[in-house]
Amino acid sequence: MLLISCWLTAPLAARQELAERPGPALSFDQATEVLLQRSDSVRGDAMGLQAARDQVRAVRGLMLPSVSLDVLALRYQKTYDVSLHDLQQTGGSVADQLLGGLPGVTPGAASSAVDSVTSALQQALPGVFGALPRHVKLQFQQNLVSPNLTVVQPIYMGGAIRSTQAAAEAAAAAASAHGEAGVEQQRLLLVQAYFGQALAEQAVNVAQQDLDGYEHHLSDARKLEQQGVISHLRTMEMTVARDAAARQLLRAQGELKTSRDVLAVLLHQPGAVQLRTALFVNRLGPGSTQSFLDATEQGQPRLQEADAGVDLARQGIRMARAAFLPKLYAFGSYNMNRDHALPTQPDWVVGLGLHYTLNSPVDRRASLSVARAREGQAEARRDQLRQDLRTSVLRAYDMLDTARLEYLSLSSSQAAADENLRVHAVAFREGEDTAAELIEARNRRSQVQLQRAAAAYQYDLTLAGLLLASGQGEHFDDYLRRADRENVQ
Repeated sequence: MLLISCWLTAPLAARQELAERPGPALSFDQATEVLLQRSDSVRGDAMGLQAARDQVRAVRGLMLPSVSLDVLALRYQKTYDVSLHDLQQTGGSVADQLLGGLPGVTPGAASSAVDSVTSALQQALPGVFGALPRHVKLQFQQNLVSPNLTVVQPIYMGGAIRSTQAAAEAAAAAASAHGEAGVEQQRLLLVQAYFGQALAEQAVNVAQQDLDGYEHHLSDARKLEQQGVISHLRTMEMTVARDAAARQLLRAQGELKTSRDVLAVLLHQPGAVQLRTALFVNRLGPGSTQSFLDATEQGQPRLQEADAGVDLARQGIRMARAAFLPKLYAFGSYNMNRDHALPTQPDWVVGLGLHYTLNSPVDRRASLSVARAREGQAEARRDQLRQDLRTSVLRAYDMLDTARLEYLSLSSSQAAADENLRVHAVAFREGEDTAAELIEARNRRSQVQLQRAAAAYQYDLTLAGLLLASGQGEHFDDYLRRADRENVQ
């Protein structure tokens, strides 16, 4: 509908130019290949899937050790304040004790010499110790390059790492299923546009046949009027019918232009696509209802995406539980430039670390409750989707069978309408039938033709919907190749 509305807002000249521009001739399977190659939606889903798969690879090594190299270029200054007051007092006391003991241990003649030396030292030492400062301030600066190699090995993270990896895998599964569902949806849009153009072409053919027929009937009426067989009023009735057929042809041609450009836009084609596959109906049924229901459970992409969503929610619960548990890890660090290390830097260090959050600003119990609620929400959505898909399969199956039976019934009515028109046309030329009866016979025939084409289109569209609901959209071509296929001519 969006493509149609955008197209209707385009200038009439541009619409006619695009509609009349020649384009490629494509069968339905060829059109499918073109669509899947050029669809922006399919390309976007493919990029999303690639991102999800890359994320799986990104978190695959979370249990492996983390090795890092830190290189620091530093310039630092260090200042030391050393008090010498105690050293002065201690040094003076020790010197006094030593000098006081010298005369007593010096023999005879040397005693007077020692006494003189001792006397000189006693006079000099107080000045020496007094000259020492009461404190010393040491200050130095240094440029330093400090490379450190650090290794951290997770041992136990409370299950957070495994949950993160499982969540990434669930997200990748969801992205894959979403991409498949997108492809299925594109197939349905293609059936709608491709066979919608085929239906519009059938409408133009019927309208053209009607106009040609009414031109022929009007010519017969004028001849009969000239011969006096019918009145001028009957000729005017046929003229009015001819003009109505001409207007109907114009409307049908306008709808055909719109449908052609809708398909051209969908397939990114510069001009109108020439169809090589006609509207069709399979005379036999598509199979049992249960087979489609079973296929829905086994391979419906939207249901698979919902299952992945439930798995993702469950990993959220495990992540929330991991916040309550301690984390254990091993670590090691090696200084690669010991000669210029800071005084406080070790040469190397190894150890075990235990981290446990005693109080968190985030309410961990509430977070766990949120995760559980999201799991319940995901499960409820999956169950509702399963129910909706089963309903869609059953409804589409019944509509498909109805369209098939209606088409088969109209096929027999077509032959009767053709014969009825032929009889009334002959009778009118012979003056035995009225213009109104002939007009009614032709309108009835046209109505049967259009109803028959519409039933075939409804069959094709409903078949695509049934296959979409059951996750078998890629099997649409199988019905095109079946031996019981009947094309609408």
